[in-house]
Amino acid sequence: MISKSIREIQWILRKAKIKRELFISSVLLCLSMTFSVLEVWVLKYVIDMLAESDCNHGMGFALGIILMIAMNGFFLFLLQHYILIHIKNPVKRCIVYSTLACVYNLPLQKLSKKKRQYYVELLTHYAEEISNDICNKLVGLRYLLQTVVVACVLLFINWAIFSAVIVLTLLYVVTGRWFMRQFWKKFSVYMDKTNQLHAVIEEGLAATQDILLNNRRKWEIDRYHEYFRRYYKEAKRINFYGNLNFSITSILKWIVVALVLFFGGSLVADGKLSVSSYIIGYQFCYMLLGNMEQAYSVISDLTNLGAKIDRLYEICKEDEKQLGFQPLNKIETMELKAVSYCFFEKQENVLDHVDLEIQAGQKIGVIGKSGSGKSTLVRILLSLLSPTQGTVCVNQVNMNDVDQNAFISKIGYCRQNPYIFPDTIRNNITLGREITDALLDEICKVTEIYDFIMEQENGYDSILGDNGINISSGQKQRISIARTLLGEPDVMILDEATSNLDIQNEKKIMMYLDEMCKAGKTLIVIAHRLWTVENADIIYTIDNKHVVESGSHTELVKNKGIYYELLKEQE
Repeated sequence: MISKSIREIQWILRKAKIKRELFISSVLLCLSMTFSVLEVWVLKYVIDMLAESDCNHGMGFALGIILMIAMNGFFLFLLQHYILIHIKNPVKRCIVYSTLACVYNLPLQKLSKKKRQYYVELLTHYAEEISNDICNKLVGLRYLLQTVVVACVLLFINWAIFSAVIVLTLLYVVTGRWFMRQFWKKFSVYMDKTNQLHAVIEEGLAATQDILLNNRRKWEIDRYHEYFRRYYKEAKRINFYGNLNFSITSILKWIVVALVLFFGGSLVADGKLSVSSYIIGYQFCYMLLGNMEQAYSVISDLTNLGAKIDRLYEICKEDEKQLGFQPLNKIETMELKAVSYCFFEKQENVLDHVDLEIQAGQKIGVIGKSGSGKSTLVRILLSLLSPTQGTVCVNQVNMNDVDQNAFISKIGYCRQNPYIFPDTIRNNITLGREITDALLDEICKVTEIYDFIMEQENGYDSILGDNGINISSGQKQRISIARTLLGEPDVMILDEATSNLDIQNEKKIMMYLDEMCKAGKTLIVIAHRLWTVENADIIYTIDNKHVVESGSHTELVKNKGIYYELLKEQE
């Protein structure tokens, strides 16, 4: 586990590109460690001089100790400050940038498997913790180096004391490793429970309005308490092993101290060890134990740090494993062949053996009652979900073999409840695209949002609230359609994207989209208002997980099936 964690830390540091900064930090670390050891060693000469009544030289060495203490403190401060500025910030920036880059490159069906909280935690909480932990580990290397140096000094002072300390130290390390293994076994479970609790908190906050309006406060509180109980149970286990580890290692530590005091004292009494060597031997022994404790903490904490980095590593590895590399210039055909899908194993399919074919330039309508499987069908078409059975083909090529980034760049998707960024109207429509004002005006006029924008005090530069809190649902949908049109997709999917518009504006927008079809674009409309698909080339009716009928409006009316029944209900 430790070797894996070290490899992952090296991976992060390589990505951050801070070789020069690491070298300077190493120099400062060695200087700090050197002065820390020297300040104790020089104490021996002070004691010897005072024992010989040589106060002048003794005072000189005493001043030397004070200077070394000051230099040790100075270089330690310089090291911590340098690491904070030149290592922590670049590492944190690297984590955030790398995560965002990898998330944006992930295939959508893999991205959708993780909850939003997973990525929020990684970009905020974990980015800060990982960068802090890496800096602490770099400073902690000082204790590892100092442990080796102090052990060598003890060997020089008296091999017997050194041998006794090393034996008990090995016992200390073995005990620590055992606790480390137990801790690691429990830590992954603890992290899972922590993330589940965070997800429940976020979901509860996001759904506050629905919880209050449906009088479900007690249900939500009980739900939170249940997840907190699971988290607290694992937290207690982690703390138990930590406290037990601390108690046992503390006992071992004081056994070592007592051994040095009594054994060293007997050597002094027998004249085999000088008083000055006895005193600094005790100090070095105490320093060795303190350094070992810190070094052990650094090493044992590597597993925690490795678990956090592993999340980023997992995402970046997923980015390297793209599903397909087949280039895609234009979407000419899309086809579903005997596609079935179920969300969980051993559950019934929500789609069952669906066949569907779409040609470039066609307008396709998809209708059905609520819960019939329309939304799942859309997610499969968007490559957000992979079918559990059957295949999805684009231009006669299996979707898994197609370059996902190329595919997504050819698809435009408008949903019923689009997300609105807390930004200007311009940025919400363009999403960073460089376009002319003339084209922006044209698109906004087409989507019937232009007049509303011009009525605002700052026009396109007017600020929208978080998720469009200061505009209507219909205005959100028109902004969403405008931003999709600017992407010039080959295939445009409207998932009840005009359901909040008035009939007049909806008809104007649909007329423009129909003209796009005549120009060679493909339009897929998932509709509740059936008049929006009456002129579709093919209408697919989904019911009870199957495509139960397909054809033109005229053909389906003649069949007097489900489409006909839904049409009659809306008249």
